[in-house]
Amino acid sequence: NIIILGKIDHILLKSETINAIERFHDFDLPTDKTCRFGSWYHDFGASHFSGSKTFTRMEEPHEKFHTALSTALGYIDHGSDDIFKHKQEIKDQFIFAESMTEELFELMDATLLEQEAYEASH
Repeated sequence: NIIILGKIDHILLKSETINAIERFHDFDLPTDKTCRFGSWYHDFGASHFSGSKTFTRMEEPHEKFHTALSTALGYIDHGSDDIFKHKQEIKDQFIFAESMTEELFELMDATLLEQEAYEASH
């Protein structure tokens, strides 16, 4: 299901971002609207779960997750010296991205439970 794929995708995005920074190479990080989960969220998900309070709360941590990774990736544009100079800022962005991941995953799980409860009652 898309929720499980969304979790896997976001774990992989973090890993690929770390690899790009460690190897000083470009990585085309999708935005919160263009990643597979974001595309689903703003299209199919929005039309099927728009009445769910839990579902609508996923947008903010999802956007902040992508912003944090994008900010961390921005340091490779200026070369290795900039990465070493800003290693604490990069680390802070990953810590923040992880906290947004945890929040997003909790909301994903809650949305699934909400949907299952709704389907069981109808």
